[in-house]
Amino acid sequence: MQRFIAGLFLAICGCLHAQTIDLLASIPFSFHAGNAILPAGEYRVHHENHTLVIQERTGAHTALLLANDAYQPNLPSRSTLTFNRYGENYFLSSLSVVGDAYGSALPKTRSEKELARGGDLGQSVSVALK
Repeated sequence: MQRFIAGLFLAICGCLHAQTIDLLASIPFSFHAGNAILPAGEYRVHHENHTLVIQERTGAHTALLLANDAYQPNLPSRSTLTFNRYGENYFLSSLSVVGDAYGSALPKTRSEKELARGGDLGQSVSVALK
């Protein structure tokens, strides 16, 4: 019985363990991350406990975002940042990590909702993370 309880405890603790992610992205276009507009460039992507930090390598530009879990029934084969594109405007919308069934989704900003309401269906654009 003690082994069963110990095994159950370890299983629960493993599920509650927060995953920390540190990756790099080369983003070839300026984009909206929350209410910030960031230029094209090399970025460090850090995710921990529903917090997503996107920081330009030089440290000159940073966005701190709250993300929601997003279940992905098909495990991603690579880590990516996904953007919603409306004309020349790109909005960061999600983070997927290779082999993880739960990605992170970002809520749409007021600006993105206005563009979507304007009739532009938008396109999904992914950028690989290293």
